[in-house]
Amino acid sequence: MNIILCSEKDRAGDFFLFEKCDERYLHITKVLKLKKGDSFKAGLINDKLGIAQITKMSQEQIIFRFAPTETPIALHPLHLILGIPRPIQLKRLLKDVSTLGISSIHLVGTVLGEKSYITSSLIANDEIEQHLVEGASQAGSTLIPAHYIYSSLNKAFQQNEKLGNNQPSSENIIRILFDVEDAEMKGHEGCYRSLHYEEKNILHEKGKVESTLDSIFARDKQIILAIGSERGWARSERELFKKHNFTTVTLGKRIMRCETATIAAISYLLTKIGWNA
Repeated sequence: MNIILCSEKDRAGDFFLFEKCDERYLHITKVLKLKKGDSFKAGLINDKLGIAQITKMSQEQIIFRFAPTETPIALHPLHLILGIPRPIQLKRLLKDVSTLGISSIHLVGTVLGEKSYITSSLIANDEIEQHLVEGASQAGSTLIPAHYIYSSLNKAFQQNEKLGNNQPSSENIIRILFDVEDAEMKGHEGCYRSLHYEEKNILHEKGKVESTLDSIFARDKQIILAIGSERGWARSERELFKKHNFTTVTLGKRIMRCETATIAAISYLLTKIGWNA
């Protein structure tokens, strides 16, 4: 932990406390080896960063006073639509995307994905936030990405107007589908023909891809990025992305793990828009 995060649930009057069963208690006592009177970097989730000073320490709990000192750096204007991967991958991804500082993650059940993933204990027991908090703690931030869960991609578009838009507009949002594709020139304009899992029927204008990326780099935009689960997106889902004005951009011909593709795509976009955006 590069910063220890707490919430209003940890508050006891003017103080905060961690019980001995709390991982943060163990980190303070076993890793940092702090004692009464010592201070450590802390923060309130989705609020200020600051300094905590231990006022009481016992074998049962740690009590400390928190003094806010600064406002955290804002999250990046990047929102991730992610086909739900296997739970062990999802745990790692939640921490990593939170560390990278995206604004929100939208988990969707997919046509080709394993149906049991959406009912896994990770999702059913609402354990997602604890992994996002761990990622923010690693980054030294108090800001946690918002998270949403949908049974299907169609439900995601129906329930969240920000994700989809089937009419051209001046809305300050760029929508990108990163996919495994093969670039093939067709005449003067050119196109991308999808070869991912033998889906060969969707064409994407090369000029549109380039102009979309240029607009991201040139101006401050909200970016919605879509990455599929292990088996990728079905044809019907690709058509749905197209309907909602997503531009497909290739990650190359190599087939990557879901978590590898996600981190590669986010890192690429953050490099282009500026890590301190």
